[in-house]
Amino acid sequence: KKTPGRDKVLALSIAAGLSEKEIRRLLEYARAGILYPRSARDSVILFGIREHLGLMDVNEMLMEKGEKIIE
Repeated sequence: KKTPGRDKVLALSIAAGLSEKEIRRLLEYARAGILYPRSARDSVILFGIREHLGLMDVNEMLMEKGEKIIE
């Protein structure tokens, strides 16, 4: 079976309002790599998750920082 990509897992997880721990477990399960705080893009995503922001808000912050949005 094909596993979903990292961005798809992140998009669905954030939209579902999952916790940071739950998202980490899903990323590990999908073999998509964990969120790495030293990565500029990942740190913005982690901030959004910790602040319970929606996907649109996280994508807006990513655009402001010049990073690739979650599609």
